[in-house]
Amino acid sequence: MIFAFEHDRRRFRILACWSFLAVPIISSVLTFALWGIFGRGTTGQGFSAVIGAFLAYAMFAFVLWAVEDRMAVFDDPSLFPGSPARFHILRILLAIALALIVVMGVVSGTFTEEGGAVSNGIAHFGGFITALLLLLFLSLKKEGWTYFNTILGTSILVGIAWYVYYLFILVRFVRSA
Repeated sequence: MIFAFEHDRRRFRILACWSFLAVPIISSVLTFALWGIFGRGTTGQGFSAVIGAFLAYAMFAFVLWAVEDRMAVFDDPSLFPGSPARFHILRILLAIALALIVVMGVVSGTFTEEGGAVSNGIAHFGGFITALLLLLFLSLKKEGWTYFNTILGTSILVGIAWYVYYLFILVRFVRSA
């Protein structure tokens, strides 16, 4: 999917390098820290954080592909050829699309039991959100604060807060069990 919708080779190279080099380190630190809070050790580390980073990138690339040629329209209503109501509806739809990307990251970060083992939710979320933060940073560097970047940044912050709350409840549950 990334190859079908991404046309910025520089962004692809940066994200691929980041995903293969930094994401495993970040997800390992998050994993060992969380399992330390649980008071249990973990021995399994997989490739799922890197997959999470590329999943976030694929979703981002698709949304960006859909709106990139019309990005200025979201910042300046005078450039929009339709009615003001349609302008605001399109802005809301873009915000929903970006928020759903972050929701996917939160959902992928839940801990589930699979075949007698527990999935590494924090690694999944860590890889996913790390990729989105890097994509936001690259977009901010290129374009500055736009409606797109503001909504993406806000969605990421809300997603992180939502996930931290989930972890707080999870830690309380595990410690009480």
